[in-house]
Amino acid sequence: MDNKFIDVTSGDFFPVLEALDQGILMADKDGSILYYNKTHAKMDGLENKDVIGRKLVEIYDLDENESTIMRCLRDNKAIINTNHIYTARNGRVVNSINSNFPIRKNGKLIGAICFVKDYEYLDGIISKIEGTYRKIPIQNETCFTFKSIIGQTALIREVLNKAKLASNSPSSVMLYGETGTGKELFAQSIHTYSYRKSAPYMAVNCAALPETLLEGILFGSTKGSYTGAMEKPGLFEQANGGTIFLDEINSMPVALQAKLLRVLQEKKVRRIGASKEIVLDLKIISSINELPQESISNGNLRKDLFYRLGVIFLAIPPLRERINDIEILTDFFIKKHNKILGKNVKRVSVELKNYFQKYHWPGNVRELENLVEGAMNMVGSGWLIKGRHIASDAVFLENKTTIHEKKESAVLNSGTALRWNKKDHEAFLKENRSVRMPDRQKRHGQDNEEKKKILQALIHHSCNVKKASGMLNIARQTLHRKIKKYSIDRKKILENIEKKKIEKTLLDSNGNIALAAQSLSITRQLLNYKMKKYTILKSTFQKMK
Repeated sequence: MDNKFIDVTSGDFFPVLEALDQGILMADKDGSILYYNKTHAKMDGLENKDVIGRKLVEIYDLDENESTIMRCLRDNKAIINTNHIYTARNGRVVNSINSNFPIRKNGKLIGAICFVKDYEYLDGIISKIEGTYRKIPIQNETCFTFKSIIGQTALIREVLNKAKLASNSPSSVMLYGETGTGKELFAQSIHTYSYRKSAPYMAVNCAALPETLLEGILFGSTKGSYTGAMEKPGLFEQANGGTIFLDEINSMPVALQAKLLRVLQEKKVRRIGASKEIVLDLKIISSINELPQESISNGNLRKDLFYRLGVIFLAIPPLRERINDIEILTDFFIKKHNKILGKNVKRVSVELKNYFQKYHWPGNVRELENLVEGAMNMVGSGWLIKGRHIASDAVFLENKTTIHEKKESAVLNSGTALRWNKKDHEAFLKENRSVRMPDRQKRHGQDNEEKKKILQALIHHSCNVKKASGMLNIARQTLHRKIKKYSIDRKKILENIEKKKIEKTLLDSNGNIALAAQSLSITRQLLNYKMKKYTILKSTFQKMK
C-alpha cells in the first residue's frame, strides 16, 4: 500500500490540475503515464485516452537520457526550468520549459510529476509585454519565424528541431539546400528564435556582388583607403550583437574567404584602410546550394572555412523528399494568395494533385508557390485549379504525365503553354521530310557515341567540366553546349557517384556509421541524411560483410 500512487481524480484536486494553463504529466516509478491534463494533450496534439497507461518512451521519441521526467525518476531529484525540445510519436515538435519533481511516499520514490510550459506561448506573452514598454521599435530585416516553415513530414520536423536547438548556441550554422528549399526562412527563424532576436539581422548574397564591392560591404571602409572610399561601417560591424547571414558562401571569391576566415578565428574585424580592430559578438549563419565536398573539390570553398562555418550543419530536404507536405503547402499557398488576389479558390483538382505528387520539383517550395499563384491568376471566378490553368515552363517538359483535360501534350513558347494537336504534328513532319531517314539514323548513332564519351569523361572527373573538356580535347564552352544538347543531368551523375562511394565506405566499415562518416570526412548527421536520400540501409552492409 505504501507504493500506491496518489489518486488525482479524487476530491477537488483534479479540477485544479485540469484548469491550469500548463501541461501536467504524472508517471509511476516505471515510467507509465498515470495522469495527463488537457493542456498537455493540446500541446502534443494527442488524445488523453491514447496516452494514459502507456510508457513515456512509447508516446515520445525520447530515450531515458533525453526525457526529463525519466531522468528525474532515475536520479530521484528535481529538474527545474529546463528548456526541452521533444517530439511526440505523431510527429509534433514541442519546445517547452519543464520542471520535474519526484513524488515520494514514506520516503520511498513512487513516481514523478512534470509541469510543461509552452515556450512559444510564453515567448508571445513576453513579446507583448516588451512591446507595451518599448518606445523605439526594433528594426531588422526579419519577417519569418519557425511557424512560417510549413511541413509535417519527419524529415522537415527533424531539421526544424535541430535548428531550434542551434538558435541559442554561439556556434556557427551552415544551411545546405537546393534552390527554393527555404534557406532564408531558416536563417531568419534561427535569429528570431534566439536571444539575439532584438538585435540586428544582416543578410548578404555573396553571389550577387563582385569581390571589390563585397569586401567593402562586409568589412567597411575608411575615408581615403581607396579612390572614392568613405567612412562606412561594414555589415559585420552593423550586425554586431546580432546575426549575419552569408547566403551562397561558396560563391564568395576564395581570396575573400581567407580574410573572412581570419575574422571568424579572431572574432575581430578591421575596416579597409583602418588600423583599429572591432571586437565582434555575432551569430554566423551561412548557406550553400551544393554539397560541401563538391564545393571544396571544385575550389569554390576553402576546407578550413567550411570547418569554421559548418560547426552545426543543417541539410534542408528538397520538396521531392517530403511529398506528403505538398498538399498542406498547396492549401497554405491557396489561402495566402486568395487574400492577395481577392480570389475564392478552394483547392486543386484530383488530377493536378496526383501530378504534383509525381513531379520532381527542381525549384522546390518556391516553384510550387509560383505555380499555384500563376494558376490562381488564370482561374478567373472559379474555385478549382485545373491543369489547363497552369502556364509554367519545365512542368510540362520534364515530366511525361499529361494533365490537360483533353489528354493533349504541352509545349512551351516564351513561357506560355500551347496545345500540340494533330495538325501541328503533321506540319512538323512536312517541314522535316527533306532530311532522309538513313542520314537521320546515322546522325543519331553519332550523337549516341558522342554522348557516351561525354558521360564517361564527366563520371571519370566527378563532373568537373574543366577536366572533362581537357580529357575530350574540346573547349569548356563546347562541352557546356553538348551537355545541354544531350540533356545530361550532372546532378544525377554526382548523386550516383556519391551513392556508390557511400555504399563502398559502409561496406568497408561493416555498416559502422561513425567510422564511415569519418572516412568520408562528413558528419554523422549528414551521412544519415544521405542514406535516407539514397535509400541506403545500414543493415544491408552489416550482413554483407
